[in-house]
Amino acid sequence: MTNTLLRINGINKSFGRKQILKDLSFELHKGEIVAIVGKSGAGKSTLLNIIGLLDNNFEGNFSFLGNTIKPLIDYSSFRRENIGFVFQSYFLISKHSVIDNILMPVNYRNEKRSAYKKVVEYLTKELFISSLLNENVDNLSGGEKQRVAIARALLTNPKIIICDEPTGNLDSDNSQIVLDVLMKEAENGAGIIIVTHNVELARRCNRVLYLREGSLHEQDN
Repeated sequence: MTNTLLRINGINKSFGRKQILKDLSFELHKGEIVAIVGKSGAGKSTLLNIIGLLDNNFEGNFSFLGNTIKPLIDYSSFRRENIGFVFQSYFLISKHSVIDNILMPVNYRNEKRSAYKKVVEYLTKELFISSLLNENVDNLSGGEKQRVAIARALLTNPKIIICDEPTGNLDSDNSQIVLDVLMKEAENGAGIIIVTHNVELARRCNRVLYLREGSLHEQDN
């Protein structure tokens, strides 16, 4: 059985005449946390969108667990079954409760909300948001919203977790809470990709890659 979750080779991506990613290659393994760093405008968000198949308009090869998945008919189903996203901007549903936001992925699966009761209890306890379940998300602080978004991303036990500045809106204590939760997910076999400007967070990852001139370069960790 392969230990490689994701492999992309020869990825090229342009916007108009500007090439953002150039012959980029990357592998993610089970239980691995990889930090991706780089200057603003280097293409980090573009890369995350391709890895998460939010953007499938690119050149190159993409395989998951050893199987080529591009072209793939139903990208939405693939993301739903395999990938959890943590966005810097939260993307919570306004005027809805914390519990409704956390359970949002269940709305797109043929499953009952009650099947996730224990998972919700575990995640909200780990993220210290158990007391907020019935609170309207509009009333939360930025840090609380981020932790709700993280609980939502982890709800369905995704094989790959993609995080865009997951601690960008958190203080040091809450950043530690989030990192501890992500490390536990990695221990259980998930592969995690983190785009971050947080040097301390990057240092605690298994690998640090620098996105420069359209390709990834290994950095000493």
